[in-house]
Amino acid sequence: MDSLAGELTTMEIDEVLALIGTKRLTGQLLLEDGVRRKSFFIKEGEVIQCSSNQEHESFGQLLRQLDRVTREQLERAMDAKHGARTLLGVQLVQLGFMTEDEVRQTLLIRMRETLLDILQWPEGTFRFLRDLEPSDLPSLNVSLDVASLGPEIEFRKTAWETMRHIFETERVTFIVNEERLPCAPVPDSLDDRLFERMREGKTLAEISAELFSSPFFLYQKLYALYRNGVIALGPTREPETPMLVGESMDDTAQMLSIARGFIQSGNYEQAELVAARAIEISPTPEAQQVLAQAEAAHFAELRRRLLEPNPAPRLSDGLASFKNLSLSPHEKYLLSRIDGTRTVRSLLRISPMREFDALRCIAHFADTGYIELPGEDAPSEGA
Repeated sequence: MDSLAGELTTMEIDEVLALIGTKRLTGQLLLEDGVRRKSFFIKEGEVIQCSSNQEHESFGQLLRQLDRVTREQLERAMDAKHGARTLLGVQLVQLGFMTEDEVRQTLLIRMRETLLDILQWPEGTFRFLRDLEPSDLPSLNVSLDVASLGPEIEFRKTAWETMRHIFETERVTFIVNEERLPCAPVPDSLDDRLFERMREGKTLAEISAELFSSPFFLYQKLYALYRNGVIALGPTREPETPMLVGESMDDTAQMLSIARGFIQSGNYEQAELVAARAIEISPTPEAQQVLAQAEAAHFAELRRRLLEPNPAPRLSDGLASFKNLSLSPHEKYLLSRIDGTRTVRSLLRISPMREFDALRCIAHFADTGYIELPGEDAPSEGA
């Protein structure tokens, strides 16, 4: 089987796509940067299937970003999907929340955004395996012509340069000019959730993490609001990263050395915190690499802890209610699905989060005593 492989620092993603699109190749394109992983099946130069382990690129998250469904509709469809073992889009159509055309349009947007997100990767690897095709395709299938993406790629490169010039750091906060708001946003819409967090003084990084939004979508929206005078840039705010004994917050080399030490000792969460702090100060490829190593090691540890035994977590007896807990909506949704019958693997299938984040949450729930992880008595996967 012929294959094409390399580093995105030596052959950029637009060059890879241009080659695939021009030659109308068929195969599987795999991209990875240590933690983020994407897969695209391409037939004669057209993407026909894609997958990603990034939460904001899931179909359910995109539906919420585009305000195509309400939170309640998405939860009903996800519950129905779990019971019927069908795709989320099919359930949305069957429940009458979306038409087939609306689902296909959203799937096409997801396919395009998942692919073009790679333009922001500082580094990574690619592999194109010739002549590989998916085993099956969903009934609501779409395709995206790779060759047609050239103008959009050039536009995004220019747009990112312009937006990064305005939003120079993700530590920036925002000031909402209430008098310039054209109208009140629809409750629980993306705009409503965005303005709520800006009024709370959240940084751009915190807003992005809490909304699970596509970076390009979010920056575009903020840029339009900024240009129209609806928002102004507020002060930058340092992330609440705990200080470490002997740590010099201005010495990124020392911080990366500390992070590597945490990785070697198996303290991956602390390694992530320190590496992330180093990136805040100086976003070098070396710092990105250390963070990717810490996250990859942490991910592997969580999989060993939670997926190899694959228990069916249950709520702790002392947890009377979790509605008032300080949790994000996605964490509350995941916790609400823990009932002692669903295994960890089952929970991952219905979780709106990417696998890494969902495993983090389950481990956190167990460590804080919200849930219990049975050992030998866990039901089988078919339960």
